[in-house]
Amino acid sequence: MTQQPPYSHRSTVRGVEAWVVALKLDDAGAQRFGELTADLAKKAPPANQIAIVVDSRVVSAPSVMSAISGGQLEVSGAFSEEGAEKLAEAIGG
Repeated sequence: MTQQPPYSHRSTVRGVEAWVVALKLDDAGAQRFGELTADLAKKAPPANQIAIVVDSRVVSAPSVMSAISGGQLEVSGAFSEEGAEKLAEAIGG
């Protein structure tokens, strides 16, 4: 489903520079993810969360604020550089 391994980097999130984890999905994954996030974005918290599950373990459960199409996405939060790198590694397997 991912086209390249997840990686961490600094990005501007809501006007503040922060550590994020970036993913690029293949075409099939982008289509499915777009449909899923369009549905989740209509819901109120916590029903708008999506679980990122690796080896039967939830490694993150971010809220979906808007539909994510195109296959490029970022997981943002109050990550330190180390925390973002660990999440990227966990997602990448």
